[in-house]
Amino acid sequence: MGRRVPGRSALAASAVVLAALLASCGTETPDEPAPAPAPTGIPDLLWTGDAETGDLSQFQDTPWNVAGGATPPEIVSDGAVVRDGRYAVKITIPGVSNGEGITSDSRNELVPSIPDFKEGDEYYFGFSTLLAEGFPVQDEWQVITQWKNEGEGSPPVELSVQEGRFDLSGGSGHPEEAEPFRLTLGPAVTGTWIDWVFRIRFSPDPAQGEVEVWQNGQLVLPTFRPASGTMYPPGNDGSRDVPSSYLKTGYYRAAEISAPGTVYFDDWRVGTTADAVTRPAG
Repeated sequence: MGRRVPGRSALAASAVVLAALLASCGTETPDEPAPAPAPTGIPDLLWTGDAETGDLSQFQDTPWNVAGGATPPEIVSDGAVVRDGRYAVKITIPGVSNGEGITSDSRNELVPSIPDFKEGDEYYFGFSTLLAEGFPVQDEWQVITQWKNEGEGSPPVELSVQEGRFDLSGGSGHPEEAEPFRLTLGPAVTGTWIDWVFRIRFSPDPAQGEVEVWQNGQLVLPTFRPASGTMYPPGNDGSRDVPSSYLKTGYYRAAEISAPGTVYFDDWRVGTTADAVTRPAG
């Protein structure tokens, strides 16, 4: 606990990793394969989703953009809810008046324009989140980022909000033997930007798949190896011979929640070193 986010020079040989990443193809639903990330100009940084284009062109157009009564993702320029630059992404699920929730499919999510992750890939993910005032932090499960398996079911790894906490959770959707886990990362507070860095090595082998998490520059989860791995084995959706995962960011929650909820995202980055994705202090 307490050490700063380290650089990982061993990952600096990113040419091999990048070649593997670019050889992959998109997610399970878009009609076209996900395009290769545009050059970022920053060493070891593969993709950025900072919304500074003023639109959602850094992300794919998928059915998860809005479902079950949610509103579409928005680009906002209000300085009170922008972490860096001019713009941020606003993700909302509106409340309902009848107290019955919306639907089990209520979600509002985005998929970055990057290829899928394959077994053996190791990447860093940096992003900032702001839970708006009134976000129902004490309610049932609410997922705000997931490293999702192809096919149906709960993901191998996700960042969730539940019972007043930010949690790392996953494993319950394993197609062979569910190994659910839930680890507390810290209190889920509203009205405050949180800067995250995740390191994930992708593998269905629990001896190889691992996760580390930093919050606001502090290590809050040392190396953790889920019993179900960090991706599910091949064939989970019946159409693939090798395991793969992809990134979804946004808001997906239990149908029982009737209160409105909004989360803002800014400064998304995916890279091969911690330095490439970590937001500068200040």
